[in-house]
Amino acid sequence: MPIAIGLEGSANKLGVGIILHPTTSRDDSPPSPHDSAHSEDGASPRRSKHASPPVEILANLRHTFVSPPGTGFLPKDTAAHHRRWVVRLVKQAMKQAQVQLEDIDCICYTKGPGMGAPLGSVAIAARTLSQLWDKPMVGVNHCVGHIEMGRAITGAENPVVLYVSGGNTQVIAYSAQRYRIFGEALDIAVGNCLDRFARVLNISNDPAPGYNIEQLAKQGKVLLELPYTVKGMDVSFSGILARVEEMARKLEASRTGAEGPWTDDETGEEISKADLCFTLQETVFAMLVEITERAMAHVGANQVLIVGGVGCNERLQQMMGMMAGERGGSVYATDERFCIDNGIMIAHAGLLAHRMGFKTALEETHTTKQTTITDMSTKDTTPMGSDAKTSSASAADKKDTAVPTFTDKEDRVMKIAWTCLKSGPPDVDIAKLTKAAGFNTTKTAANTWGVIKKKLLSMGGEGEEGEETQDAPKTPKAKATPKKRGKKADADGEDDADAGAGAEDGSPKKKQRKTPVKKGKKAGQAAEEEAAAVKGEDMDEAA
Repeated sequence: MPIAIGLEGSANKLGVGIILHPTTSRDDSPPSPHDSAHSEDGASPRRSKHASPPVEILANLRHTFVSPPGTGFLPKDTAAHHRRWVVRLVKQAMKQAQVQLEDIDCICYTKGPGMGAPLGSVAIAARTLSQLWDKPMVGVNHCVGHIEMGRAITGAENPVVLYVSGGNTQVIAYSAQRYRIFGEALDIAVGNCLDRFARVLNISNDPAPGYNIEQLAKQGKVLLELPYTVKGMDVSFSGILARVEEMARKLEASRTGAEGPWTDDETGEEISKADLCFTLQETVFAMLVEITERAMAHVGANQVLIVGGVGCNERLQQMMGMMAGERGGSVYATDERFCIDNGIMIAHAGLLAHRMGFKTALEETHTTKQTTITDMSTKDTTPMGSDAKTSSASAADKKDTAVPTFTDKEDRVMKIAWTCLKSGPPDVDIAKLTKAAGFNTTKTAANTWGVIKKKLLSMGGEGEEGEETQDAPKTPKAKATPKKRGKKADADGEDDADAGAGAEDGSPKKKQRKTPVKKGKKAGQAAEEEAAAVKGEDMDEAA
């Protein structure tokens, strides 16, 4: 029975999951990337003959980087958090799942989309583990991971998918071996809108700003007017955010100013922070329900699957359920274990791809910050990867990519280094590695691991700190001090002599620029010559 470990770290949540796909004797063939699809004549969804038994979740651990209230999370700080926790989570997951290294069939990681630095940190960790354990890697599209995990948990066959999170707002359906986006946010994601609103109200980020907004909204009673922007199956949240932020500042001013409390014009009730949260939730969720219903009518579906971090919101699930019920349909959603970014969804989608014969070559284990779900086709050999072109790269492209090779000694050291990992790959305890690998000195161990570490970091193109590689900044020009100017003037004098000698040989004489130092030196020489001349005249007169 195949087992995979998945690493997810596209944003502020680091997840490690281990999953097992049971196999049955009646059907040993690999599963289809989609067990159900619309028939060619447009009939209702049908269950495929390759329908696989329920998956078995062996471990699903997660650790969140929480920033102070009123602030967001920076890529650099988030990447540092992931590097600090990834080894600990991997070890805990292996222990909880009660599996050994030889039981793992593949290592899956998030290839994109997401934040560059956190993605790079997790990719380096996955790449290191792949080399240490000698296991193949599978790059997984983050969006596909959410959808496939939601389908596996809920049993939804071929639903219209509402994918709502901090970085994505999309209405997706599956057709003709490809995921297709029917509607999306034209500016910012709904989760980003909620997060930024929480910062204005100084709402806590622990465990998540969206969760705290949901709890406050349950206490709200007054529904205020906000912009409602729906264009076909697309939505826009930037205008709503600007207006509700203005309301938040007005609320704060009413509490501290002399004008008194802010009251509703119709009911006369005092406006509270809970009312603003309630108003924002009701407005944006109504927009999401509208575009989802429009997509359902377009494709003739009667199932809705809600995935992504915002999908945990019970009010959104309730509103979507009311709409689906009126259409004779049903809503599928999961709890925070699977809605919020997690490693088990990456392990599940990656293992599906691995069982179909796909793996990501080492030279292709880079990450991509911006990748849409429509960039790939599940008909190809890369059904769950973030880019269907990765396995069909031309020979010329592969030739241009230098893939580092490891010696037998380096392979042996890498396998031993797994027991010596310190904080985050590829950092190890050198003293422990020296003893475990039988090195004579710590210097030899450090040098050997330094070579291995450099090769590991060079495979995917990420910098050592997990951030996007950029052109190295130019070294600033040293400031010229008076002492340096004097030395340069002396050197220029020698060059002048050489230039004069060259002029005699017929070569063109270089015109020298008179600097203040040169002018001062020349004036000093003239003064000395004049003084010597005067002294000579005085001696002649004395004689």
